[in-house]
Amino acid sequence: MPPKRKSTDAPGPAKKSRAASPSLDEEKDPEITKILNKRWSRVSVTRNADEGFRLDNRDPVKAFTFTCFGRAPWFFPGYEDDEENDLDESDEELEDYEKEEMEEKRKNKEEANPASILKPAAEFPDEKWIFTHAGIRRFSAYTASTTVRDAENFGLQVYNDSYGYGIIELVENMLVDFEEVKADWKKQWAVCEGVAIYMQGDTIMPMIGCECGDEVNELCHAVVDMFLSLLAQLERKDLLKPDSEIKNIGAVMGLFIRFIIDVEGSGIDWEDHEFKIKAYAAKHDITIHGLTGKRYTTPAKEGIELPAATDKDPWGWNKLFGSLRKEKGKHFGGDSTDITSWTPAERKNHAYGRKDPFSAKDLAEIKKGGIIGPA
Repeated sequence: MPPKRKSTDAPGPAKKSRAASPSLDEEKDPEITKILNKRWSRVSVTRNADEGFRLDNRDPVKAFTFTCFGRAPWFFPGYEDDEENDLDESDEELEDYEKEEMEEKRKNKEEANPASILKPAAEFPDEKWIFTHAGIRRFSAYTASTTVRDAENFGLQVYNDSYGYGIIELVENMLVDFEEVKADWKKQWAVCEGVAIYMQGDTIMPMIGCECGDEVNELCHAVVDMFLSLLAQLERKDLLKPDSEIKNIGAVMGLFIRFIIDVEGSGIDWEDHEFKIKAYAAKHDITIHGLTGKRYTTPAKEGIELPAATDKDPWGWNKLFGSLRKEKGKHFGGDSTDITSWTPAERKNHAYGRKDPFSAKDLAEIKKGGIIGPA
C-alpha cells in the first residue's frame, strides 16, 4: 500500500479567504492584458493568478534568481506533525511502509529550514531545495487556480468528478504555459519547476481518479514528455551538467520521478519515463535529489536508449501537444471549471439554497485582481 499524500480535502462548504496581495488595478500591463484576454474569461481567479505571475516576472534576472523553498516540496510540517502523533513506531501492528514513512518524515523535518524560506539561495549554499523565483510563482499560481475548481468546497453541487475535470483543465493549462514560452528555455524551466512542485501534493489526485482513464493516462504522459523534451533541449545547449547555471536540475528530476512513482499505483501506465529521466542524470553525472525510501530507490533499468543530442524534437513533444490541443479544440485548458468565471446565476443554479457563495464584496475583490478561495 503506497504512503498517503497530504490531504487538503475539507468536509462541506468552506469559508472563504482573500489573498493578502494588493489589487492588480494599478499595475495593468497592456501587453499582458492581451495575452490574458486570449486565454481566460474576463473575470476569474485563474486569470488573476496568471496576471500576478506575469507582472511579478517581467524582470528576467529576478525571474531566474534561485530562491530557497525551505523544505522538501512533499513535506508539509503542520500536517505531518499531526499525523506522526497518531503513529508509534514501536507498534508491532504497523506495516513496513508505515515505519518507512515515519522515518522519512523525521528526515524531512530535520532537513527543513524555516529560516531559509523564500530567501536568496546564495545566502544558503547548502540548501538542497531551491527553485527559481519564477518557478515558485508558477507553483503559487497553479495552487490558487486549484481551490476555485473544487465546487463542493464552496457548497456547489455540479456533477461527479467535476473537481477531477477541473484539475484536468488546470494541467492542460500547464502544457499551454510551456508551449507558450517555447522560445525561452529559462521560462520553460520555470514551468517545469512549478509543475514538479505542484505534483507533490494530493491536489492532482482528483484527476488521477477521474472516470476518463485513458485521457488521464495520456495527460500524465504529456506532463513528463514535456519535461523530457526540455531535458533534450538543455542537453543540446550543454546545460545538463553538475556545474550548470541551472542549479536545481537534480531536484526537479527527483520531483518528476516521485510523481511518476506516486501515481503509478493508481493505474497510470508509464513507458519507462522514470528510467529515461534517470538515464539523462547518469549520462551527465547529475545527482538526483528526493528519492529516499524503498519505493523511490528502484534499480536502474538496462536498455534505456536516449535520443541523439542533435535531434530537435526527440520525444515527439510538438506532435503530442498539437494532437492533444486539436482533439479538444477550444476546450483544451482555460478557466471554464473555475467557478469564479461563472455568472452569479450559474453558481446559484448549483448552490444549496440557490444562493451565490460569493458576496458582492467577494466579487468586487475578484474583479480587482484578488485571489479568493476556501480558508
